[in-house]
This record gives sequence, C-alpha cells and structure tokens, in this order.
Amino acid sequence: MEGESSFSVVKSNNYKLRFSIGQSSKDLALMKEIKLYLLNLANRMNLPSPFSPDSISVNLVKVNKGDYLDMVHLDIRRHEFIEQVIIPFFDKLT
Repeated sequence: MEGESSFSVVKSNNYKLRFSIGQSSKDLALMKEIKLYLLNLANRMNLPSPFSPDSISVNLVKVNKGDYLDMVHLDIRRHEFIEQVIIPFFDKLT
C-alpha cells in the first residue's frame, strides 16, 4: 500500500473521503481479490449494516501514452466503509 495507494479528501459541496489503489492492468485479478478481501473483512466485523459489492469499485483505465500500460484502480468513496473498515484495518497493523 505504501507506494501505490492513497487516502484523500475531495472537496465538492462538502468534504468526501477517498481511498484508492492503482496498479497496471496486468494486476486486474489481484485488484479483484483485494476487493473481495476487503468486503469479506467488512462482513466479518459485525457492523450494523453489511456493505454491498458496489461499495468498492475496480475499474480498468485506458492509458494512451507510448509504452505505458493500462491501469486498474480500486476505489472506495463510501465514507462509512473507510471509517468502519479501512481505517481500523490499518490501525491494527504494526
């Protein structure tokens, strides 16, 4: 997560949290597995309401620049998921 992911705050009408991971398109299967892992983690946490698969998006992004590979992005914009799952997950790491 150190070099390929980011937490950010997006300012529109109000502030919105965002967590994303970017990889080359050859890692699409890995990104889908990370999505499943995070959803399973959330569902094991006995939260008041379960999260659906659309809480996390995995999108292929076409890059039309020379030798660059297409990118795949895992994107979480649902603040409840970030607050209740992602942040506690990282807090437990040493």
